[in-house]
Amino acid sequence: MADQGVPAVKTSRILGLLTRRAVPPLAAALMRPGTRRPDVLLPLLALSAWTAAEALAEDDAANLAAARGQHQDRGTRYAMVGAHLLAWWLPLLNAPRRHRWPSGPATGVALILAGGGLRVLAIRTLGSRFTGHVRTVPQQPVCDHGPYALVRHPSYLGLLGLNAGPALSRGAWPAALGAAAATMAANACRVRVEEQALLTQLGQPYADYAARTPRFVPRLRARDEQRPLTEQSQNLV
Repeated sequence: MADQGVPAVKTSRILGLLTRRAVPPLAAALMRPGTRRPDVLLPLLALSAWTAAEALAEDDAANLAAARGQHQDRGTRYAMVGAHLLAWWLPLLNAPRRHRWPSGPATGVALILAGGGLRVLAIRTLGSRFTGHVRTVPQQPVCDHGPYALVRHPSYLGLLGLNAGPALSRGAWPAALGAAAATMAANACRVRVEEQALLTQLGQPYADYAARTPRFVPRLRARDEQRPLTEQSQNLV
């Protein structure tokens, strides 16, 4: 019986997420003739596809345990969710022609798909250790393979593409820069909290991993890669 309940739980969660996130901006876009166009609808559909893919990849039991148990978010989850929800509405902006990126929706949609793909890969790599909350478990190993071999926070790097892509698809590059700035600020707050929790729980193995692996940008200068985590705390990006 438990196995049969898993698809139903996933389906219910996906439908709930899409109802809250995708349906309102899609309905608003379809109601206005000026926004019933590919550079508005395609990024919304791409975000919807990513939402379903990420929900399928996540461990529902681990997410529920993290939400109900002891976590160390310190309010950072609200900042990250707020920055992401804003991205869903940015394609509806009517950017002035002088502020439009000339490439059409292709660049923005590609950025959404790349960011979403990176997040799904990060989730599958961590498995049940990936949740929407900052939480550590006893004897948790350091993950240093997959995308985590290149950067410490691939899921947050992916979120940057997800949040900036919708506005860029519309050609509204000032809005895309604003979304990227909001996302980087939320990521910076989250990373400080998360890395402190990981360093406290995992100790020297995580400090060694942090010393050799950059936060967001792969292959930084060797000098930066070798600095201890405590010395890198001011360089989040």
